[in-house]
Amino acid sequence: MQILSCSRTLGTCCSDGGLVVLLDITRRVLNIIQLIVPIILIIGATIGLTKLVINPEEKNGQKKVINSFIAAVVVFMIPTIVNAMLGIMPNSFSLKACWDQAKHKAEIARTSKARYINPYGDKEPSSILPKPEEYDDSERKTPSSGGSTWTGGTVTGEQIIAYASQFQHKGYKKGCGWKGEPPGEPTSCIGLVVGVYRHFGIKVDCTNDPNKYLNNPTKYTVVTNAPHRPGDIVLYEGHYAMLTGNGDQIIHSTSGSNGTHYSNSYKKSSQKLLGIVRVNGVQ
Repeated sequence: MQILSCSRTLGTCCSDGGLVVLLDITRRVLNIIQLIVPIILIIGATIGLTKLVINPEEKNGQKKVINSFIAAVVVFMIPTIVNAMLGIMPNSFSLKACWDQAKHKAEIARTSKARYINPYGDKEPSSILPKPEEYDDSERKTPSSGGSTWTGGTVTGEQIIAYASQFQHKGYKKGCGWKGEPPGEPTSCIGLVVGVYRHFGIKVDCTNDPNKYLNNPTKYTVVTNAPHRPGDIVLYEGHYAMLTGNGDQIIHSTSGSNGTHYSNSYKKSSQKLLGIVRVNGVQ
């Protein structure tokens, strides 16, 4: 599922997570108004029409009925008019970009509730070792390639985030024991990153040492100050997350009742930000 419509880099998209939330609420309210208000107006018009039939001499009766029907049509068309007006704006316009991100947020939410069908049938990848010190550094094989090693260029950050979104609210559990496959299990912050990438046949390090990401140019590119993309890994002091491509928004797993969930901005965290990296080969 394509997450970004303006550009694949965050720098040209909506960078205000709060505005995305506000516009998403506005969109939902407009949809409710579009459904409920016309029904109420039509019911009122029908009652007025009935009264008019019973008493044709009632003053202003016909005018009230016509006004109610016109109002119902206008209210029903409001969301369509808003979408049309925003649709003609250039993609670089901030409000247009944020409105598009609000609609994509709703698409992601629907995806997270959809039933997942394993494309590999009954074939399950081998389980990941839960202890970081036992994590094998040898080349992984992709489940879909019949044994060939992953060479990059075939997986996008959008695909990674769209896949991760279906595991919201699965709870938290230390370690990297999650296999990265539905229906999903409680997992840690690094376990979520490892598991999701692992689903696509990409091995990332399960480690408590962020330097293995920041100082390993053969596997990761540091993009802390560069335009970011979906799937980029955010490294904190004691925590890991992934950028979603929706402004500064991240998806990550935290202890407590939330587990895997979205947060509006990677910049607003109690943990110290150490850097952001991109897995080499991910588009």
